[in-house]
Amino acid sequence: MTVMVDRTGARPLLVSADHPVALVLGSGFHGLSGIIKPVRRVPYEQVDGYVRPADDQTGHTDQMTMGTIDGVPVVVYPTRLHLYQGCSAHEVTSLVRHAHACGCRVAICIGASGLVDGTDDQAIGMISDHLNLTGENPLRGWNSGRDPFVPMVDAYDRELRQMAYDVAREHGVELREGVYAEVVGPSLETPAEVRALRLLGVSYVGMSLSLEVIMARALGMRVLALTLPTNPAGASWVSHRSVRAEATSATRELGIIVRGVLVRLAR
Repeated sequence: MTVMVDRTGARPLLVSADHPVALVLGSGFHGLSGIIKPVRRVPYEQVDGYVRPADDQTGHTDQMTMGTIDGVPVVVYPTRLHLYQGCSAHEVTSLVRHAHACGCRVAICIGASGLVDGTDDQAIGMISDHLNLTGENPLRGWNSGRDPFVPMVDAYDRELRQMAYDVAREHGVELREGVYAEVVGPSLETPAEVRALRLLGVSYVGMSLSLEVIMARALGMRVLALTLPTNPAGASWVSHRSVRAEATSATRELGIIVRGVLVRLAR
């Protein structure tokens, strides 16, 4: 087992066959699954608490993959659930609970977003904090025997963020830190909402991530969250297809950061 302790002497980062790293991916980022050396695949329908979204007309089931990336054990979830699909907050976070049950103690969450603050430079965003504007919380009524009053200070792990910065700098990948706001969707933001988000200090807005992070923190997991701003927030020309296309184009840069962080965790 490899154990890393952060500079503050807080809880150790554990990476071993017993403590793999969870990768939870959003729309268009399933290409990152291609860097994994698979050992086992499990259909989502076998994940406790998972429900097929009401808007799913595909007839197929996604699969999580257990395996390794550059020799580091991982559990990869190629897609996630969203509130806008008719799922509850508890259902949305079923994959995080499954990752914890698989032994994961570190989660890397990746998703697309609209850019609220700054120019449309499409630098990869690293989330330092969030605003949960969904009106939902996955810990409401959560009967787990754990304390639901979970502190959210430093929910986005400082040590993991520093690792990501170091990797990005070494490889010339542009990385910009900012605050993320989660909204329910699926309609995009109005001009007034974008102005309000900007006043609240938000850099990125999307329809995932924060509920997963709340659940991960409740389970004692450490989190790194990355987002790709695929469009200006509230842009009139945005579609789900365009978001997926932009996300797919960033697979290489995101892969560099993910692989670099995994290698540092396993040292």
